[in-house]
Amino acid sequence: MKVGRIGVWFSLTLAIFLLSGWLGSTLGARAAVYRYRSAQNRRLGTLSAPEHAHLESVLDELQSIGFLRLTFLITLTDNKPLVPRPEQLWKIDAFRRKVATAEAKPVMEMNLALADVVAAIAEERQGNIDRAADDIRSAQALYRSLGWRDYSEEKLKALAQRELDKGTPHWQRSQNAK
Repeated sequence: MKVGRIGVWFSLTLAIFLLSGWLGSTLGARAAVYRYRSAQNRRLGTLSAPEHAHLESVLDELQSIGFLRLTFLITLTDNKPLVPRPEQLWKIDAFRRKVATAEAKPVMEMNLALADVVAAIAEERQGNIDRAADDIRSAQALYRSLGWRDYSEEKLKALAQRELDKGTPHWQRSQNAK
């Protein structure tokens, strides 16, 4: 008879253990969500619901722009020759037209101008001087509209090269220099 009691007590202990684990994880998740939301509300201060929604949309667009820029630079540094594909530039331009918030538009235009300069550098390396000049003029027009004072071709190419160097791993930079 003692064997039956041990089985019952073991089953009861196991049921209590599983129930408390499930209850603890459920309550823990709810507590974490509550703490996250209350911390977020404290950080946002006195923003109204429309202001909060606008802030969220601006942050989403800025994050998308950052991701688009990163993927553009990575695809360029993946290949040995610097060749931005026209479809990459079209994607950036298409996304620029979709940007809805006024705060994110200048950031998107600056990234499109950078992509134009990179395209100009690649076109120049391939011997397409006319297309390179068109890309530089396009970039200069965007930088001028953003209020830049010095948007000379040399400055823009130096800027683009610095940005490309940031996206290129150190070991790949040393290989490309050889």
